[in-house]
Amino acid sequence: MSASSLVFILFSKLSEPSAFVRPITEDEGVSLDYDKSFAPVLSKVHPLEIVGMSTALDCLRELHAVEEEMSSQRILYGVALTLISVVSLVMNTLLLLILFNDAMDRFFRLHLLSAAFSGLVAVAPIFCALIPAIFFDLRLDDPTNIIISFTDTLGYLTLTMTTTAIAFDRFVFFLLPKLHKRLSDNSLIIGCFAAVPWVAAASMIIHMTFNGCHKRTDPYALTFTYSCRQVLLHNLR
Repeated sequence: MSASSLVFILFSKLSEPSAFVRPITEDEGVSLDYDKSFAPVLSKVHPLEIVGMSTALDCLRELHAVEEEMSSQRILYGVALTLISVVSLVMNTLLLLILFNDAMDRFFRLHLLSAAFSGLVAVAPIFCALIPAIFFDLRLDDPTNIIISFTDTLGYLTLTMTTTAIAFDRFVFFLLPKLHKRLSDNSLIIGCFAAVPWVAAASMIIHMTFNGCHKRTDPYALTFTYSCRQVLLHNLR
């Protein structure tokens, strides 16, 4: 698969607290208390997510004790992430050029186009938000942060679903060749099947958005996060 898969593996590891940050505790002067009357409702919410914050950046800042200086670890992380993202961008662009200029089974071509576009969508927030946050301490406010960061989820979901569609396509191709040939001759079926990953991913993201589950670029933990979703006391009072 494309080099963008390396980026997804990298960020799956970064969903945990990284070497750049550590959780803040009450011993460091941050109060984690909240109205006990909301305890049944908020029992499964991270303590810091129920603290009233004026902005999402304030909330993210309170989640971690962050060293502001540009450390060697931060530089190495930024360089590695930049190299991986550049390789992903180049490889997916080359794949698109090949697909547009090479004769190939149309059914399979659409799947590869979907995978290549997914890779490009996934690296967009890395170049636009995460890398600038690492090297230039860029801190995006809402809704800009949410708009840029949601493409990370879109790229991940569409790539995952596209690889599943490719596996299904190859299954039908080898085990049911006659059925595969009939399907390949129907342009409507080909287009609809190739569009399924994008429609499904968009539907999931819309549902998440309406339920207040927003992804943001965390300029302190240097990763994408769903923390500080702000489905908090503001909506309960």
